[in-house]
Amino acid sequence: MTAEIIEEVEEVEEVDDGWLSMPAPAESRAPHFEEPAPPPDPSMFHFVDPDRKVKPGRARSDSGRWLDAHLLTILATVAAVPALRIPAAWVIACSIAALVMLAIGSVKGQVKEKGSADVVVVPARVVGRMLLGAINPLNWLKVLLGALAALTVGALAAAVLAGAQWLIEHGTDGILVAMRMGAWAHVLTYGAFAACLLLLRGGGRTADRRARALHRVSRRIPEAAVAGLTACVVIAFASIAVAGPNVDVSFLRKHDGLGWVPAGLRGDVDGLRDEIVTSELDAATECLSGDHAKLWTATYTAANAGDDPDVARLTADPTRAPDQSAIAAAALVAHNHLASWVEVIEVAVGDEVVLTVDRRGIARDEPLTDAAVLRGHATGTPDWLTAVAPTVDADTVLSCSARTPL
Repeated sequence: MTAEIIEEVEEVEEVDDGWLSMPAPAESRAPHFEEPAPPPDPSMFHFVDPDRKVKPGRARSDSGRWLDAHLLTILATVAAVPALRIPAAWVIACSIAALVMLAIGSVKGQVKEKGSADVVVVPARVVGRMLLGAINPLNWLKVLLGALAALTVGALAAAVLAGAQWLIEHGTDGILVAMRMGAWAHVLTYGAFAACLLLLRGGGRTADRRARALHRVSRRIPEAAVAGLTACVVIAFASIAVAGPNVDVSFLRKHDGLGWVPAGLRGDVDGLRDEIVTSELDAATECLSGDHAKLWTATYTAANAGDDPDVARLTADPTRAPDQSAIAAAALVAHNHLASWVEVIEVAVGDEVVLTVDRRGIARDEPLTDAAVLRGHATGTPDWLTAVAPTVDADTVLSCSARTPL
């Protein structure tokens, strides 16, 4: 018994032998967080992608990264250039290209596991999405706003370019007339360019999606190849713009240039055009009359048949009949001031027409102050136009040629 007690005491002493030593630290129960991975180096990417979807690749030069970042805008701008040569046909082509890109975008993400039924199901879904988009009024509102924006940009660009050219060649006198005529003459051309750019590049989320899709392709191509292909695209579309065929979309010119308007709206659009021309004639005759009230009046063939020429007539009071110089000045003012769809200008003294000018062969993108130019386009080619040309008051012509903003 005594021996057993002694053994227990020895075991206790062995256990308590280190009781004076420091206690072992308890394991921390606080959550353990790993150090965050450092952000990827942008120089290791082909371009800086905000979604971080790009896989590292061989670094590109600064110029290469800039080209990747702006590739969509560059290609869309270059592809829109032929619209400056063939506006109507190229807008149609750009619209088709935009629809194709929308259809391709609708295919993405539809199929996760491929199967034989995809041949039927996927195209059906794409067609369904396109039809739903076509009946969505918000999409038509976007189309309308885009068209208005393109026309606004086209008018401003045409006015600025025409004004700059006139300023360089003739100075400040008549610059407002030049800007107004330039806008009337080239608004559709520059508007077509802006519309194609908007259709091909897109805006907002559409542009972001197209940019990402293009980057996924370009990042797999060497920098030199991307630059070379871009240069080839630029040369190709520039060649079309400079020396390409002139494609005439004839149906747009039918019905007195209103072939593009739905049949039910042509009467309303034609009435709006008549109001514009009437306003222009009132402003021109008021300026030509000066202090002599009703010295000049005007009439216009409003609401005429679509195939009949649009004729504007300026009539002078026979009791105060103007001389030939004033008659030539009135014809020049009418040519500079009237809208482009007015085809014939008549100047009369009372009931007698003394001058008839066909505008269809005269340039309408810059002011005309030389009456001798009218001779080749006037009925009977009257010699007196050349004789009185030096006596025509150019200041009066320019002053009366920009009396309305439209």
